[in-house]
Amino acid sequence: MNQQFQKTPKQMTDRFNKIESSALKLSIKQRARLASKLISSLEKGSEKQAEKLWLEEIDQRNQRLEEGEAELVTEEDVMRKARSILSS
Repeated sequence: MNQQFQKTPKQMTDRFNKIESSALKLSIKQRARLASKLISSLEKGSEKQAEKLWLEEIDQRNQRLEEGEAELVTEEDVMRKARSILSS
């Protein structure tokens, strides 16, 4: 993709904030219609997209494990740490 068309995370956040601000200025009826369209857009192919995203996440986690950037943690260790945090 051409560099000039790629957006930085800050640009994306700024753009989102402008869109959100504009959307919140709409009437209740317009916001409801927009919300319905947005939800419908998520439902179309969402299972396939979710599966694709999870597979990508699995690949990234495996890569971090193989490169030594992450390590496996047992369920027992996770639960022990969670209990310790919650009891503090």
